[in-house]
Amino acid sequence: MVPTIQSLLKSDGDIRYVFREFPILGPESVTASKAALAVWKLAPEKYFPFHLALMENRGALTEAKVLELAQAQGVEQQRLRTAMADSAIEDHLRRTAELARKINVNGTPAFVIGGRLVPGAVELDSLKELIAAARAG
Repeated sequence: MVPTIQSLLKSDGDIRYVFREFPILGPESVTASKAALAVWKLAPEKYFPFHLALMENRGALTEAKVLELAQAQGVEQQRLRTAMADSAIEDHLRRTAELARKINVNGTPAFVIGGRLVPGAVELDSLKELIAAARAG
């Protein structure tokens, strides 16, 4: 979905896009989400390349693997470990889980377009149509 989102944002500069880490696949996804949020904190420009590396990984996302993937993006492992331990990251994940429950998000990806929940992966043209419909009222 990241390439689709990037294309959408490049083609339409009037979109507010908020990306939320929502770990729903167990402890490994929590570790990956904490690392992703820490990468965002340390080097925001490396977030999406790191996110893509996580998504493309075909093995287990152990902490060691997550740190290795981050290092491959130029994020120093010890700085990442320290950032991952920040309580603000845990608070962020908790607030995201509360928001997801409130608006009935049960999986990823999910989009909220004009107040409407759109679950699942969505093609670029469909996203554009949904946005146009939301703008039209």
